[in-house]
Amino acid sequence: MTNILGKLTAIIIFVSMKLTPSATCLLIAALIANVSGICQKSKIDSLRVTLKTEKEDTNRVNTLNELSFTLTDAARNSESDSVVLATLQLAKKLNYKSGTCLAYNNIGWTCFRKGDYSKAIEYYLDAMKIAEETGDEKSLALTYHRLGSAYNMTGDDPKSLDYLSRALKIREKTGDKIGEAHTLNNLGEVYRSRYEYTKALNYYFKAFEISQKMGDKYNASVALDNIGLSYLGLGNYSVALDNELKALKMCEEAGDKEGLPELYNDIGLIYLGQRDYKHALENVNKGLAMAKEMGAMDDAKDADKALSDVYGKMGDTKNELKYYKAFINLRDSIFSQKNAEQITSAQMNFEFDKEKALEKAEQERKDLALTEDRRKQHIILYVIYGAMIVLMLFALFVFRSLKINRRKTDIIHKQKEEVEKAFQNISALGDIGQKITATLSFEAIAETVYENVNQLMDGAIFCLGMPNKEKNTLDFPQFVENGKKFNSAYDLNDETRFPVLCFKNNMEIVINDLQNEYKKYVPYIPPPVAGDVPESFIYLPLITKGKVIGVINVGSFKKNAYTAYHLEMLRTIASYTAIALENFQTYNKLNLTLKEIEKLSVAVSRSTNTVMVFDSTLELIWVNDTFIPTMGLPMEEFKKERGRTLIEMTDHENIEALIEECIRTKSGVSYESVIATKNMGRRWFQSMMSPIFDEKGNMQNIMVIDSDITALKQIEEDLRQRNKDIVSSITYAKRLQDAILPPVSSIQKHLPESFVLYKPKDIVAGDFYWMETASVGGGEAIFIAACDCTGHGVPGAMVSVICSNALNRALFEFKMRDTGKLLDKTRELVIETFEKSESEVQDGMDISFCAINIKEKKIEWSGANNPLWYVRNGEMKEIAADKQPIGKQDGERPFTSHTFDLKKGDVLYLFTDGYADQFGGPHGKKLKYKPFQEKLLSISAHAMDKQKQLLEEIHEAWKGNLEQVDDILVMGIRV
Repeated sequence: MTNILGKLTAIIIFVSMKLTPSATCLLIAALIANVSGICQKSKIDSLRVTLKTEKEDTNRVNTLNELSFTLTDAARNSESDSVVLATLQLAKKLNYKSGTCLAYNNIGWTCFRKGDYSKAIEYYLDAMKIAEETGDEKSLALTYHRLGSAYNMTGDDPKSLDYLSRALKIREKTGDKIGEAHTLNNLGEVYRSRYEYTKALNYYFKAFEISQKMGDKYNASVALDNIGLSYLGLGNYSVALDNELKALKMCEEAGDKEGLPELYNDIGLIYLGQRDYKHALENVNKGLAMAKEMGAMDDAKDADKALSDVYGKMGDTKNELKYYKAFINLRDSIFSQKNAEQITSAQMNFEFDKEKALEKAEQERKDLALTEDRRKQHIILYVIYGAMIVLMLFALFVFRSLKINRRKTDIIHKQKEEVEKAFQNISALGDIGQKITATLSFEAIAETVYENVNQLMDGAIFCLGMPNKEKNTLDFPQFVENGKKFNSAYDLNDETRFPVLCFKNNMEIVINDLQNEYKKYVPYIPPPVAGDVPESFIYLPLITKGKVIGVINVGSFKKNAYTAYHLEMLRTIASYTAIALENFQTYNKLNLTLKEIEKLSVAVSRSTNTVMVFDSTLELIWVNDTFIPTMGLPMEEFKKERGRTLIEMTDHENIEALIEECIRTKSGVSYESVIATKNMGRRWFQSMMSPIFDEKGNMQNIMVIDSDITALKQIEEDLRQRNKDIVSSITYAKRLQDAILPPVSSIQKHLPESFVLYKPKDIVAGDFYWMETASVGGGEAIFIAACDCTGHGVPGAMVSVICSNALNRALFEFKMRDTGKLLDKTRELVIETFEKSESEVQDGMDISFCAINIKEKKIEWSGANNPLWYVRNGEMKEIAADKQPIGKQDGERPFTSHTFDLKKGDVLYLFTDGYADQFGGPHGKKLKYKPFQEKLLSISAHAMDKQKQLLEEIHEAWKGNLEQVDDILVMGIRV
């Protein structure tokens, strides 16, 4: 090892002279990772050497446990499987509780790493049982931690949080800081999976702090990765990226090669969120290459899915489909591999059990040989004593034998009669079974069974019961008592009833003395639903294909009415009855299905839509009556001309992907296509493709229903042309509206540290920003405003022109300088303009309007409905607006002017309501003003262009796939 480190140092010194500092750092990280791999292999080799000399004692168990854990971490699963089973075998043989507990934990860990979480939980629970018995807190904390992790992977959050909290409590108590950090990380994982990012971050930050103090770079890098993913979930891409890059660097320093593919993938996803597709592809491809090199199939699968998403966002459908197919193939391959690993594990368990059985058999053979020797010695003595006793008893035996023979003769005659009767009954069972199973109605089945049961045993009471799913009852429609018929039913939730117990628990109930035997089944004797209470009765479940479908019951008013022989006879009859009832149910379903099929067949044949059925090879095999009039050709001629399969005869460019999706999801897929028909030319069709599967889940057919939508497409084309004309007109109107907007360069000339975030909902907008300069006193002031006119789109744009003109006139024509009075005059001019119309116009404008005197560092501000926010010394402050618009309103009052001094570093925010009113987030709700204010405060320390970028990213992340609801305008100015 020393030699390796010496060579490594020499290489670094030599190469660093040729490379840049950043490249040298990357080289060092890569070499450290390689040394880590060498160290891991060295450790495995060392442990194997140790095992060669160790006896079969507890030390060997400890070494085996360490070896199995190291092999699992090195992803050498097949070797780990064999070692961990040998460990468990030896630990159990030695009755070494601590070693057995750790072996169960290691087997659970190998299952967890393979993705078999349910099996992992089974082994962890075995480990927990031993740890709780022995009071081993260290093992108990480890087991609780791993159980919590496994339950998290199965989606059982309550159990996951419970076990992880138990683990954390023990690790805090025992001072296990590294373990505490690990558990904190996993607790954060649970909350992140529930989208509770704030709670998750709380745990991650604690984990990171502890890991840094302990110098544990592995857990520190995991915590940073999780912090980055949480900020990604919150839509804060820059903070997310910063943490992921730190995690990457730390992961490389720790030599954690396995963590690198996932980190590169996460970094790629963040770049995807930022729409930086170049860096997204670069990082995900790097992660994919590493995953393939390491054989990390799960990471490779995730990378393929991420690449498909990136190409999808780029509009590159070819590569999107290529990597999506790779994702599907790898996912299925992993599934198959997991199955193979489970089979291998099962085989190892079998070999292990077989070895144990051979050892046990050998020991039993030795014990048997010893016992046989002793038995022979005793036999010699017994023969001597026995000979003497036999001589003494011989005389007595001769005397009694004559008397016994007479009794035996009577018993044999009686047994012969019973056997002959039983033989006759058994012979008759075949005929009875044929009669029962040949019946296809419930009443006939009940009658046939009742008649035959009465011939074989006391059937004073007889009934058949079947479940009623709608009422949740067990119904007995053919209840017979002493020849009288009743109807009875039992609530399936009432397990104090014998028939319910029998049905729900697949339980045979045999009672020959009710008063003395009922407590074996129920706490008390329930009152009868119908008829009288019997003394003896039998309830048997009716079972077919492993499923209980009903209950059979016989009863007698005599005690001890039924023997084991009667029970066997009734079991046989119950088997025939279950078959008959299943046939009856199948027959009923078949009848209904045939009727439905007949109706469907008629409906499909007469449908005005074209219906086509393809077989499992996608060849066309059936069409309905509408096919020929629509396509202009019979099916076979159409196949010759257009092709035999669905893929050949469809013009849709993505038909193969649609078929794959249809089969994969086992659900219908809708698409549009153009088909050249013989008699009607090119026609547009809306197609619905649905798969048909057999009972085993194999795809049998695909049915396609085509609806002719040519007329709709023509209308759509007309609308598209009209829309194009309208858009052209609106685009021209935008040029006119742009003329009223001051250039952003002009704003930044007067206010260098500023930004304007302007996102119209439509081509033209009701929101607009406004800026002019004018002399005030002996100096110059900058007048700037964020304006929101009634409506958006074309109507809003028209109002914005009127309001912009009114602001200009108030400032230059009427020489207004006081912001409140300037807004009063603007309102007067807007109302005056609208009053010229014959119809009453209620349109107007909300505004945040200020005059900034840079020389005197003063600001005067007034607002109509929209407030002013400003950040000073890291604190957000607000000046409330007058609750009235620039427009006509009852109870108009003068606008208020607010004046205050500016301080260096103050950041002013003027805005309209569009940003806060945007719907989005996990629940599709409005962002609202309080969260908007918090986000502005959180970014206020950044440069102004960076603030604009962050605001756009936050908005896009919040909006997601939802539509923008209003025009958006936010202006920021730093003094």
